[in-house]
Amino acid sequence: MSNRIGPHGTALFDAAASDVIHVYSRDSAKVYTKPTGTQVFGLVGTSVDGIELVISALSAAAEVRIEAGGNEVLYNWGVAPAVLDRRGLRGQGAPGALNATGALTAAMILSGLVTSTTAAATVGTVPTGTVMDAALEMEIGESFDWTVVNTGPKVFTVIAAASGHTVVGAGGVDTIISALFRTRKTAAATYITYRLAGGLRGQGAPSALNATGTLTAALMASGIVTSTTGAATVATVDTGTAMDTALPMQVGESFDWAAINTGGNTFTVTAAAGHTLVGIGIVVTATSALFRTRKTAANTFITYKLAGDGA
Repeated sequence: MSNRIGPHGTALFDAAASDVIHVYSRDSAKVYTKPTGTQVFGLVGTSVDGIELVISALSAAAEVRIEAGGNEVLYNWGVAPAVLDRRGLRGQGAPGALNATGALTAAMILSGLVTSTTAAATVGTVPTGTVMDAALEMEIGESFDWTVVNTGPKVFTVIAAASGHTVVGAGGVDTIISALFRTRKTAAATYITYRLAGGLRGQGAPSALNATGTLTAALMASGIVTSTTGAATVATVDTGTAMDTALPMQVGESFDWAAINTGGNTFTVTAAAGHTLVGIGIVVTATSALFRTRKTAANTFITYKLAGDGA
C-alpha cells in the first residue's frame, strides 16, 4: 500500500542514495529534498493533477519533505517504488488458468483473472468456505472481484462448492466471452460468489473512435470508448512503447476500459507491437465490451477482454 498525506498536510522521511520517489495526487503536491549534511530544503518537483510525479534516483542520501495541496497525496520511495492504489489502477499479477474440470482454487480467483483455453468443456468448482478462510484473511462483509476469460471453443462453468460457498447468477461463461464475478464473505467459513456486470468508478467524458485507426493510450485511459459510425472499424491498440510514454504505469499495474459500439457495423480491437490481446477483440453492433490493460514489462502490455460477446 502507498503512504498517504491528508489535504494540506506534510510528510518527512529519510531516503537513501539511489532511491526513487513516486508521488500522486488529484491536486498539486510539492517535493523538496535536503541532502545529508546540508541545512536547506530545495524544491525538486511539483506533481500535476492526476499525473504521477517521479523523482529520479537520488545522487545522495537526503531528507525528503512532501507538501500536499487541497487533496490527498499518495507516495512511495525506494529502489522500485509504486503507487498502486490511485483511481483507475490496481495491482495485477500473472493470471491463473484452469484448462480441465477441477478446483477453481482460492489462489486462482485471488489472482483477479482466470483464463481457460482448452477445447473441452470445463467446470470450475469454487473452494469450500473452510478452504477460503484458510487461504485469506477476510472480514465478514468484505469482497473481491475476479474475471474468467474463456478463449476456448467450449463453455467454462463456475459452480458452487460442496459446502460453505454458493454461486448466485449464471455460472456459465460461453466460448469467446468473459465474465466478472464478486466473492463475498457472509459468515465464518461461508462465502457467496455473485456474477456481476461491473461496478462504479470516476468517469470523465468518454472518448470516441469512428474510423479505423489507433486506439491510443489516451482513448483507453478515458475509461469509455464509443463508436457510432456505420462502417466497420478496426481499432489497433497503441504499441507498448507508446503506452509507456503516455502512461506512468509500473509493471503489474492495470486499468479497465469499455468499448460501446452503437454503430451499424463491428468495432474490432487488434494487437500492436509490444501490446498483445487475449480474448476476441470484436464488439458487435449494439453491444459493449469490457477490457483490462496490464503492463507486464518495460514497453510491454497485454489487454484482456473481460466481458462482452464477440462474433
